[in-house]
Amino acid sequence: MVKRRKDRASKIPLLLTVTIVFIIAIVVLPKVYGEAAVKYAAIGKPAPNFTLTSLDGKKVSLNELKGRPIILNFWATWCPPCKLEMPALDKVYGKSSEKGFTMLTINQQEDVGTIQKFLKENGYSLPVVLDSSGEVGELYQVQGIPTTVFIDSKGVITDIHTGTMPVEDLFLSKIKY
Repeated sequence: MVKRRKDRASKIPLLLTVTIVFIIAIVVLPKVYGEAAVKYAAIGKPAPNFTLTSLDGKKVSLNELKGRPIILNFWATWCPPCKLEMPALDKVYGKSSEKGFTMLTINQQEDVGTIQKFLKENGYSLPVVLDSSGEVGELYQVQGIPTTVFIDSKGVITDIHTGTMPVEDLFLSKIKY
């Protein structure tokens, strides 16, 4: 009879440990991994917010642009595929007011002087914000540039395209209102 009590007593810490692990697995882990999943950009998920500085020194937040479809384009002046799609991207931007969408080009880790010189030499009027640290590129999991992210009017990512899109109709066809 004394032996049974000892067996039961030794099972209590094991049962307690199993219960705690079960609670962590059911309650805590989904919250942690659920938050991490929202942190990064993915098709069908809300676009993660960011705030960057424009070429003229103003702060621009993605959340402030919601309500209209948004095109985000990650690029750099040294990137040949980026240069190839810039004329089409500039034409698309020229139609943004008429078509009811917003565009923001996100330069990857270049200085203001280099970007301004590039825009001026080519006659582009695109709205540019500076991702000086590369954090927003990382947030949007940019693996190569150019990368274009299409966000609908509700703030949900509808498409992510990596690579050149040299024809303006390709951009326009991917906008979801």
